[in-house]
Amino acid sequence: MTEKWTKGPWRCGGNPYDPGEPPFVISETEGVICTINLKRPYNIARANGNLMAAAPELYHELDMQVRNCPVCKGTGMAVDVLDLITEESPEKKPCTRCASSRAALAKARGESS
Repeated sequence: MTEKWTKGPWRCGGNPYDPGEPPFVISETEGVICTINLKRPYNIARANGNLMAAAPELYHELDMQVRNCPVCKGTGMAVDVLDLITEESPEKKPCTRCASSRAALAKARGESS
């Protein structure tokens, strides 16, 4: 899959001693990606920037967890263990182990809100 965002790694920068200079998120290869709104205190703006800067690594790690899900083997669909006991031909359903992770990845790709 090709991501549509600026390639990581990213980091958060800024000058905490200059209250007029907002923190920013920067890519090591592409430069400044965004500045953080200073309508909040600097420490909150910087914390938001740190979270944004971690996004490429967080996405990659979550994607690897989903691809290697032990329940659905990365397919996103699995048979519930209780259904195996109570039904002759149980249907596959969305994997409960990785469904929320798949939803978060889709949101990061802009496929859902």
